[in-house]
Parts: sequence; C-alpha cells; structure tokens
Amino acid sequence: MEVSIENNVPEHHFPIKLNLENETDPIRSLKVQIPKSETEDDPLPFQEILVNKEQISSALSAEETIFGFSGLKVYDEIHIFDVPIKFRGTQHIHTVRSGSSSSPPLVLIHGYGGSSVTFYKMIKDLSVKFQVFCIDLLGMGLSSRPKFEIYNTEECIAFFVDSIEEWRKALKLDQITLCGHSLGGYLSVNYALKYSSVIKRLVLMSPAGINGADDVNFEEYLKHSGFMRRQFLKLASNLWHKKYTPNKLYQKTGFLGRYVLKLYITKHWSSTKAEAKPLQSYFDKILSMPESSEAALHMLLKLPRARAVLPMEEYIRKNLSKINIVFIYGDRDWMDSSGASRLHKELPNVDFHLIRGAGHHANMDQPKEVCKIMVADIKKK
Repeated sequence: MEVSIENNVPEHHFPIKLNLENETDPIRSLKVQIPKSETEDDPLPFQEILVNKEQISSALSAEETIFGFSGLKVYDEIHIFDVPIKFRGTQHIHTVRSGSSSSPPLVLIHGYGGSSVTFYKMIKDLSVKFQVFCIDLLGMGLSSRPKFEIYNTEECIAFFVDSIEEWRKALKLDQITLCGHSLGGYLSVNYALKYSSVIKRLVLMSPAGINGADDVNFEEYLKHSGFMRRQFLKLASNLWHKKYTPNKLYQKTGFLGRYVLKLYITKHWSSTKAEAKPLQSYFDKILSMPESSEAALHMLLKLPRARAVLPMEEYIRKNLSKINIVFIYGDRDWMDSSGASRLHKELPNVDFHLIRGAGHHANMDQPKEVCKIMVADIKKK
C-alpha cells in the first residue's frame, strides 16, 4: 500500500511518499491530517519561514542515501515521513521510523546543529528490540522552521518540550524510552520532568546542561587550557556573544565553511568516503536554510562545555528518582560528566557508562557499543 502525504504538507515542503506494507500497523497506516482550525485558547501562531524547495528536495534525497548505509532498506524497513502537529499554528515534525510496531517505542533526539541522520549507524541494531523513532527537533533538520520569537530560557525549553509532546500524542505513543544526545539530552531531561508519566527510561548521551553555568569561571577555565584550545575558546566566545548560529556562520563563510564541514564529517564522524559525500550534501543544504530554533542555544547554554542556564543535576536528584536513567559518555568527550557521575554515585536508579574510543559523538564513533548498552538495559528490566 502506498500513501502520499503530499496534500497535507506545508506548501514549501517537499512531498514524501510512504510505502506501507500493511494496514494493520497503527503507525504505518497513520492518516496524517492537519487540524483545520485554531481554538480561542491558542497563543498567536508562529510566523512561518519559507524554505527553498530545491534545498528540501536535495536534503531529503541525501537523507535517504544516508539511511541506506544503516543496513536497512529505506521505505521498506525504514520509513521517512512528517507528522503534523498543532503548536502555535500548524507545524510538522520530520520523523524516521524503523522496527516492529509491537516492540517498545524508543525516541531518539539529536543534538544541536544535528538531525535524525546522526543516528543512522545505530538504527539497525536498535530496531531489533525497539520500535525506533528519530525526530528532527522543531526548527531544525527537515521539521518546520517557524520564526523563533522567544526571548527567555523557560519559554525556550517549553518550545521544544511541548512540541515533542504534541508529536508523541499525534502518534499515540505510550511509555516511551527517550534517548537524547547533547542538547537533545538536556531537552529529554526537561521533557521527563514535565511528562514523567509517559517515560519508561531516559538514555542521555553526552547530555548538555547537567552542570550549571555558574559552576565554572570562564576566564579561569581559559588560564588552565593549552594555547590552541585557548585561542579556539576565545573565538567561540566571541561568536557566542554575537549570537551566531551554525546557519549564520556557514552562510557567511562560504568556501571556508564548506571546507570545515567536509573536514569535520570525514575526521570526526569516522565516516567512509561513500558515507561522507551524502552527509556533507545533507548538512550543506540544512545549514543553507534560514535559521529557526538554532537561536535557542544562547538562552539555554553557556561556555565553557555547554553548561546550563538552568542546570539539571538537582532537578534529576529531586524529581526523577523513579525513572531509570542511563548516562553515556565517550572517554574523549569534551562534555562535563561530573554531575552525571555524582548522580550515579548517589542514586540507585542512575547508571553511568564511559565508552572507550569515543568522543562527544559516541553515536557516530562507537555506535555498536552504545546500542549494546541500550539493548542490555531493556533486557535487564
């Protein structure tokens, strides 16, 4: 059975076709519908940012190629579609799904500047035990890009958390395992704090924001850094205070930006040459799109080491003692793991894993080791 959602996507979005193998699967036979009207209680809708159709088409094509390297067949074992949600107007959350509908749902949330494609190396192994959903955060990847008119930390957190909840309700998922990487980890904790009744387990891969921004003095931190790292941090601080986003910086730097992107993908994500090309093409198109919720970073985190304006350590300690929480870091990770380590020592519901041979992107550096931990936890419980 083939279902086209072409008529239900926003005008600027490239239509995606889903090949659905049977009508009994509640997700695969999902009738995607956009709500017809707003209620009187809805806040003013976000202004929509129009995105070039060719950019979206090219990014989707590259995305399909990338997930083809997962070892699963795209549109047979992997399904790519948009889920319309009613959230300050009509938005959509770009979604990648794999695994049996009878398996427990696992939702993967990417880090800052990333998207669902950053999990392509994990999706096959995880699909053995889970029904896997990879989503692009609202305003990032191939999800809707509303104009981001939010100016404080609490509203910023609510923007992401509540849009994820609307997505979950649209797919009628219950008792999910929620896994977030970096910024996605920080948002996953915030989601669990607000919607704890639907969380079965939290898996936090190098989560940002466990420690607080006031825990470290930036100038003192610079003094104890090597010369090259000190220069890099000074540059990063300068760009940070000017509120640059990856999109703004990439579009401004032209050839240099494309060169750095290519270097980063080939060197830091351990991709083969065959995989590097579509990854570079995909992120070239994503970074060339107008910025949206990328602007949230400056309201959520601070330098150094992505410490939070509203840190999560104490919130976890006081409010999430009944949820199994799994922390995963790389042994070469730049993210501060001290808060997670303290929670592991203090709370019986918190596990802590350090993966050898991995940096901040353990999902790219050592994906099989990450999957072993996640699958073992589901067996253990």
